[in-house]
Amino acid sequence: MIDDLPTNEAIALLAQIKNGDPGDGWDVSKDLPSVFNCAFGVTDDRGMRIQGVVADLLIKFGQKPPSTHYIFTIYKTEVRRRRRAYQLEILQNGRRNRTEHDLPHEHIGQDRSKGFPEWLNLTYDEALGMFCTKANLTLQTALGDPAGIDLR
Repeated sequence: MIDDLPTNEAIALLAQIKNGDPGDGWDVSKDLPSVFNCAFGVTDDRGMRIQGVVADLLIKFGQKPPSTHYIFTIYKTEVRRRRRAYQLEILQNGRRNRTEHDLPHEHIGQDRSKGFPEWLNLTYDEALGMFCTKANLTLQTALGDPAGIDLR
């Protein structure tokens, strides 16, 4: 179970201008080569580190059926507890029977809201751009689509 910030605290955090540097880019899971993660701290508009705030970008690629699962999150760590402030989650696959949680959605603090059907067709760049806009986050360096990474 994910621990969420109270919604009013999450909204206040999202209102802050944030900058982040994804550094070396994507880490590939050693156990699951189809799982990519990039996590990094963020700074405010003056370049000062926002204590405990981390952007965590996770992408999972599936083969049967072919799928892409974007889970882009802003966390705030408080007293060794990681709390979700914002999350955009989009599972793109060919399955027709979907549970409510499989449909695109976002979390702002303790609130969950449904996404839109068109989110199922977003490209990586569009999904990342939407996350950055909603999280008020500017990436300092480009973070390319991990689908193009050659794992050989």
